[in-house]
Amino acid sequence: PDCVVSQMAGPKCTFSRVFGEIKSADNVDENDLLAKDLLRLGVFGKDAIDTDSMEGVMLYQAVGKSHHHFYGISLVSDGLYLMFEFERITIPRSVKDVYNITSFLNSLMAV
Repeated sequence: PDCVVSQMAGPKCTFSRVFGEIKSADNVDENDLLAKDLLRLGVFGKDAIDTDSMEGVMLYQAVGKSHHHFYGISLVSDGLYLMFEFERITIPRSVKDVYNITSFLNSLMAV
């Protein structure tokens, strides 16, 4: 993954809680590439759940500076994993877009 957030215990990393994939704005229409990254995120999340005996992991995919998707993956039953999108945030890029800031802040707080 492009980004990993791990828990530290002293100088050692104990386990990873968040995985992220980041693409430039040039890739916003590259559906195959974005789908491949999303699949990779699912695999990293599943492996983290299995390796560290966690109930779930948070995943995110950022495309450019303004499009961010947040996902969760959890072990539902033995061998059955559920991956779901729980938030999609578009960060305002201009003064014209600032009128949506209240909605943006509410969505950001939900994450």
